[in-house]
Amino acid sequence: MPFYSYSCKACGDNFRVFHGMDDLQDHCIICGSSGSVFRIYDKISLKNKTKSSTSSQRVNQFIKDSKEVLEQQKREASREHD
Repeated sequence: MPFYSYSCKACGDNFRVFHGMDDLQDHCIICGSSGSVFRIYDKISLKNKTKSSTSSQRVNQFIKDSKEVLEQQKREASREHD
């Protein structure tokens, strides 16, 4: 179960509650007022795709280089075997 953030209109405080996805908080845990609580959404962080693509570019380059080395080794082994 995740934490959810709420704000109370009556006292103006924010608080976090641990409950299920389908549950809702109906009262303020700070001042106890009922019906003045509303859910606020926490900031989310998004991953920057340029950082991920840099990693994937390095992996793809490594694979490409490795294939070239392998092909070169195959050619050399073929010459030695003939």
